[in-house]
Amino acid sequence: MKLARLIPFVLLVSAVRAPAQTAAQWREDLQAIARELPRQHAGAFRLASEDSFRAVIARVDARMAGANRDEAIVGLMQAVAAIHDGHTAMNPVFMPMFGWHRFPVMIQSLSDGLFIQSADPSLARLAGMRIVRIGTARADSALAAAITVTAAENPMYAEHWGVEMLMIPEVLHGLGLTSSATSASFVLERGGKRETVQLEGTLSSVAMSHTSGPVAFDSAWVDAATVNGATLPVSRHAPASLHYLEWIPAQRAVYARYGSVRDAPGETVAQFANRMLQMVDSLGADRLVLDVRGNGGGNDFLNRPLEKGILKSRVNQKGRLFVLIGRKTFSAAQLLVNDLERFSDATFIGEPTANRVNFYGDAQPLTLPNSGLPVMISRVWWQADQRDARMWLAPSVYAPVTSADYLAGRDRALEAALEWGASRQPRARLVALAPRAATSQVIADSARAMLADVANRFGNIEADVNAAGYEMLRQHDVKSAVRAFEANSALFPESANAFDSLGDGLRADGDVAGAIRSYERALQLNPRQDSSRNALAELRKGG
Repeated sequence: MKLARLIPFVLLVSAVRAPAQTAAQWREDLQAIARELPRQHAGAFRLASEDSFRAVIARVDARMAGANRDEAIVGLMQAVAAIHDGHTAMNPVFMPMFGWHRFPVMIQSLSDGLFIQSADPSLARLAGMRIVRIGTARADSALAAAITVTAAENPMYAEHWGVEMLMIPEVLHGLGLTSSATSASFVLERGGKRETVQLEGTLSSVAMSHTSGPVAFDSAWVDAATVNGATLPVSRHAPASLHYLEWIPAQRAVYARYGSVRDAPGETVAQFANRMLQMVDSLGADRLVLDVRGNGGGNDFLNRPLEKGILKSRVNQKGRLFVLIGRKTFSAAQLLVNDLERFSDATFIGEPTANRVNFYGDAQPLTLPNSGLPVMISRVWWQADQRDARMWLAPSVYAPVTSADYLAGRDRALEAALEWGASRQPRARLVALAPRAATSQVIADSARAMLADVANRFGNIEADVNAAGYEMLRQHDVKSAVRAFEANSALFPESANAFDSLGDGLRADGDVAGAIRSYERALQLNPRQDSSRNALAELRKGG
């Protein structure tokens, strides 16, 4: 029987609120987690040690005496979150049985702070305001506290769910940030002016648990960008549509939002994929932009028609196929981008993904004995390459969202895909620069500027400079190659590979003494640099 890679936490449980119970009963629930989570999980201590897990259990247990219901449940959530598995969680956003609520605003963590992204029409004036304090804590401290209850295996997913938890008054109450279980005070700021508002938790905590866009968006609410008079980017058109296509004629591009790995009402994923590829072909598109920034997963087997179609498409070329990724790209969506990274010529733009590249999933519920609350526990290990220990799939071009961009209706990731040109990328620029640079310092200065560019935060400028040097060798421009390798060893003086490459360049230039010094330095930095050891042996034999 095939295993379906399912979106986490999709539970059909009773909406009846879990009953009140004694400290002893909460402790029994906690001990059920302590006992059953390691037993049932496929690999509970892959990312966290058993000692650290037991330490959290002990701290939560010590707090149960005198804990109110919210404090007790928050403690259970912290215990589950302690193993750092994104699919193993207690999440009130997916579980009506918590009986919790949420504020009628959407909070978003942008690169310059926490902001009210959108709000119920009755609170429209709050849209776009920066959050300074939540309850008794500064905004950043409140977020750090909320992250302790989130099940996440990397910082991107932790921040995403930490923000979600800030919108639930019972979480704030359970963390001790507010004295009320139903409301909280928020200090907000706009244009240097601050005001304090009291928000009430008027919605169910399961409201708006999934959105399809790259930034959480509710079309019935007032959005900060709209209030600011901005024209919304294509990526935020039709926010209620799970999957969405739009032709962008100026760049001859097809924009495709793939909001979840599940069939939409009236259209399967296979039908969506077929419609997308037909649009590419019929309009003669020069590029395809696949947006999975808001895709939290689903059934991975539904990805197959999309993957196969993209791999066979004529836009499966470097500079023509772009995938937008981010902090919500999770579970089956992570598996999709893993496959596209391995088998396609896609360029990834945006933020790092929400999952590790290899991860546990297919969570099944453990029902706690007294509260009846479910704990989702991963049962299956998914991997592409057992050697791949990356905590996320990182973008080639990093495009974080700033408040200024959001308010102006700009989508930097989409813009980068639409404006992409090979000549703007670090490696191509360095290859072009190397034969024109009079000194290695010119190359080093250019590479240093690239290192400082936020778009290259997750790039590998060392590898780019190195590649430029070897391209010069391939073109028989040895002097330019040496300058590139000298620049790299100056920029990365602790890199054995940089000195190994410099040795290759100097050797090609006939500088045997210089090559020997470089290879020796490489071996000092990394005694297992076999290429340097072999080159030294050849040179000392007169080769």
